[in-house]
Amino acid sequence: MVGENSPSEIITSVLALSAAVIGFRTLLSRRGRAYAKVLYLLPLFSLFFFLEEISYGGIYFHIKYPRFLGYELQSVHDLWPACYRALVHQDAVLGYGLLLGLMLAALPGVILLRRRYGKCFAAWYRENPCCYYFTVALGLIVSAQVFDLDLFRRQAIRFVEASLEMNGALALLFAALALARSRSRAIPD
Repeated sequence: MVGENSPSEIITSVLALSAAVIGFRTLLSRRGRAYAKVLYLLPLFSLFFFLEEISYGGIYFHIKYPRFLGYELQSVHDLWPACYRALVHQDAVLGYGLLLGLMLAALPGVILLRRRYGKCFAAWYRENPCCYYFTVALGLIVSAQVFDLDLFRRQAIRFVEASLEMNGALALLFAALALARSRSRAIPD
């Protein structure tokens, strides 16, 4: 029921792809209105999450993935358990280096978003449920990554991880639908 190409992963992929399509369609159909570019984060993140769930199509096209510290790197989020494994079992310097690298890779984007769109996003967040659902989705997906560390070897833990990812994808879909319903709420760039 859980694992690669399982029904839960396929449902998660379909939900994330649906959120991306609805988000892009909504934003591209409103060219005449002033919508913040930050709103493109929703469909872009949904598309990224979809590609991560299907391992960038490699499973379907039989692509051989590279190995790193005993892990097959099928997607970006596979670096997370590799980093944990390096910290605990292998080499602390390599593990901390990977962890620092992952954080530094995300830092410029966070700073840029905060500087450029901080006030706009904060004001719109209070008025539109799209941002609420997007935040819930991010929280669920990040929480699922904690269960991806292989700290527990039980099937129930894998089910919890798959459930968190599926609920995160559903929250992304709700965010895209909320964005599509917010026709009258234009926000400044």
